[in-house]
Amino acid sequence: MRIPRLPPLRVLALTPLAIGGGCHCASVTNNAGADSAVVLVDGNLGGTCVNDSIYRIVDGPVSLGTFDAPGACNTEIIVFSNGDAVALADPSSVFSSSYGTVTIDLTPDRIVVPVVVWRADGGSGAGAPAAGEIALADTLFDENHGGIAFTATYQNVATADSTTINQVAIDVWNGGFCTTSSITSDATIYTAGQINIYYTNEAFTGWHCGTDNIIMIGSLAQPESLTHELGHAFSLGHTNSVDYDGDGVLDFAANNIMVGGGFGRDHFSEGQDLRMSLNASSDLNGLGYRTGATRTCLDSDITDTCPWLALDGVPN
Repeated sequence: MRIPRLPPLRVLALTPLAIGGGCHCASVTNNAGADSAVVLVDGNLGGTCVNDSIYRIVDGPVSLGTFDAPGACNTEIIVFSNGDAVALADPSSVFSSSYGTVTIDLTPDRIVVPVVVWRADGGSGAGAPAAGEIALADTLFDENHGGIAFTATYQNVATADSTTINQVAIDVWNGGFCTTSSITSDATIYTAGQINIYYTNEAFTGWHCGTDNIIMIGSLAQPESLTHELGHAFSLGHTNSVDYDGDGVLDFAANNIMVGGGFGRDHFSEGQDLRMSLNASSDLNGLGYRTGATRTCLDSDITDTCPWLALDGVPN
């Protein structure tokens, strides 16, 4: 398994540092999981722009070092924690003073995303495997600091509708095009403005049609395939064989949830969490479940506002 690496100028602080008469510090409140939150700090540190320095904070205050006024440097704090939505804070005023504490309120708790689950696989309602896989997705997003929770409404479908759904499912899988109009035009088997998840009996794993907010789960799906497809809905791409920081070492191990075709996948990085929460193309923002500023971070971007996709505060 690959050991995550931190790019140059990133600082890892695992415990609170001694605080004298003053500090540039960070503290969190309403930490629902009471866990060691991952805190990314950007700012002007001694005349040098530093990005994505990693600290771990349960509550605080934790000393971040002595920062200067922002100048031309991106200056922000981003917090990832179990049980809480990804949180942003602007420490500019504190960093412009001789000392002070930036307090980040981790309210709200995880952002709840309602999904509609349609049973076209011969199953019924919340029966296996649908409810179990929704619960697994909810757990994996929480344990990996994703800040997203799921509630599901389960719908049975008539025999004729089940035939339509299964035919669309296998046609899209075989053809690679999101030809889903026979579903999206029928309000009895599609809910506009929400993520629609269809369990089918066709022989494939799963796919996501972003233009229509449709996820299809096939009979060959792994338990975490639904979580993988939800990752696509929240703007993430596959992580098979990617080396975005160009060091000749693959960025992700096989357990990353966005590895296509894998099994036993159980890990998101904070770099992925940030994109799922803040990308304008994420359904979290596109469907209006989250409010607040958005940004555009491609998976491949490594900039002052877009951390390396594999940036990870381990352990979560």
